[in-house]
Amino acid sequence: MTFLLVIIFGLMFVYALYFAAQTARLGSEPGDFLNAGMALPSWSVMFLLPAIGVAALGLERQLLLVTRYGLQASHVAIGLVTVAVAGVLIWNRLWVATRLASLRTPGEALGRYYDSIALRVIMLGLCVLFALPYSAHILSQAAQLLETATGGTISRSMAVWMCAITLAIPAIIGGWRGTILVLAMQALFLAVLLPGIMLFGEVVLGGDMFPTSPMPTADGIFWDRIPGVLQAYGGVGKNVPTGGIFTTIAISSTAISLVGIMCSPATLYLGQTTKNGKAFAVGGVWLTGGLAAGLLLLVLPVVAARMPDGLAGYANVLADIVPLAGVAVILLGVVGSLLAVSFFVTGGTLILFSELVHTYLFPKLSPAKQRFGARVGLGIAFFFLGLMAAFMPFVSAVFASVALPLALQLLPAIVGFGFMRWISRGAVLAGIVLGSLMVIF
Repeated sequence: MTFLLVIIFGLMFVYALYFAAQTARLGSEPGDFLNAGMALPSWSVMFLLPAIGVAALGLERQLLLVTRYGLQASHVAIGLVTVAVAGVLIWNRLWVATRLASLRTPGEALGRYYDSIALRVIMLGLCVLFALPYSAHILSQAAQLLETATGGTISRSMAVWMCAITLAIPAIIGGWRGTILVLAMQALFLAVLLPGIMLFGEVVLGGDMFPTSPMPTADGIFWDRIPGVLQAYGGVGKNVPTGGIFTTIAISSTAISLVGIMCSPATLYLGQTTKNGKAFAVGGVWLTGGLAAGLLLLVLPVVAARMPDGLAGYANVLADIVPLAGVAVILLGVVGSLLAVSFFVTGGTLILFSELVHTYLFPKLSPAKQRFGARVGLGIAFFFLGLMAAFMPFVSAVFASVALPLALQLLPAIVGFGFMRWISRGAVLAGIVLGSLMVIF
């Protein structure tokens, strides 16, 4: 299965490279490298939005949680509905303001509206947080899965650098447009792959499994119901509360925190650089809140009931029947992670270059030099991504754990920008500071 897995990943890299090269060749202006000429195709944004929400949830992580806790963990996928609502509300107003006031980045939008340099600095800090520690943590987990699936033939460090290089080259060649178009097709691939694996596994594997029989969970875990509204227990690592950890409060707080993915700089930038706003309703309501949430709620429990030993174990079981099916299971866990990594690193780097380098350090750069500088920045960003994922996985995990809640602290600023004009700059900054302290402590 290892050889076949390498071949499939090689083909995906060649496809991404070809798509990026064609995009770069057909680009009208060198300056379009940074923002796609503010004209990303609507279909690409429509497909990518649900994939970003699933990436924030973590497909492999969600599968493992459902395997361990049953349907109570499956309910966390309802958080994609909150992501969809936030996307429709935020993106429409931000897109209109971008076109009316010629705003190029989310930091410029909030900074000019509130007349605050501090908000622009906060946005740049979030760019770094998502582009390096958050993405490095996701990449490290994907590399660990590849190491387990190949039996150590591909080590975790080797997988990290292979993935970092194969993600960096298309981004450096194609820029923002090339990256988004490639990721949109990968999102469509994931949407087909998840139900396909479920159907194939149910057809070829025998025995009674969910929903005809209970999901296999540890003793004392309620697999078929939510264990109350709120439970008190000794703390993480001290004891497991009776019935499980996913109470109503735990599910709702997770759903709310997922809105942070819509407040992240790269996601806001995606909404700003779309050609028109027609994709927001379809991508948010039907594809994110409907298709993506529905697939996770209906399909993941069926798949999770078949994989008590994790994705790698389930892949080995299917690979004994059809090797390509085993590879498909590994792709399910890895492609979603790499999609998120490429999106946040590329988006964060391009925003940093536009906001910091081009605006303040070298404002007179020609479009060709802007493109060259952005390509250098992308190369440096992916290099540091590989360093963090390969050698600092624990540090990356610690910082990644606060990325979404910290991004969520921008929600009052965005709401004031789009809906409630009476929200003042002082209130926004005070809320961000106090909210960030609460998240950190």
